[in-house]
Amino acid sequence: MMDAFDSQAITENNVSSTRMLSAIYTVNSDIIRFESTVPDATIPGKRRMFRIYMPQEVEPLVFTDIQLLVLGRESASSGNTSILDLSMQYGQLLGVSRKHAQIMYQEGNYLIQDMNSRNGTYLNKKKLTPEQTYVLHSGDEIRMGHFVMVIACDD
Repeated sequence: MMDAFDSQAITENNVSSTRMLSAIYTVNSDIIRFESTVPDATIPGKRRMFRIYMPQEVEPLVFTDIQLLVLGRESASSGNTSILDLSMQYGQLLGVSRKHAQIMYQEGNYLIQDMNSRNGTYLNKKKLTPEQTYVLHSGDEIRMGHFVMVIACDD
């Protein structure tokens, strides 16, 4: 805490305050040099965001820190809480199976896998081989039967 005596000493001796400022600058540049060599770390509290955009919805569906998300028509009351039930978005009429595909997060990547669906899953207009995983990127288009969605995720 600075008192009246300290402020008087600083104003009377401009030379020492200039030296003090240059010493602080040197210390700060050392800190900056040190910070540039430290690798980026995961920020505590930062959350992974996964968004699904559907033509019939105004706002995207937003999921945070998901590990597994099943896409289909099974209701959440069946005990499976990690399912996105597409029944209300006309999933059955558009050819979405009860358990159509799943999205997983592994080793820093979002992956999609077709679960032997009747009408197939397409990633950017290419049909997926059932039970094989494919890496997802922001802006990818997923089609299940005739149901289309676009995803956005942290790459």
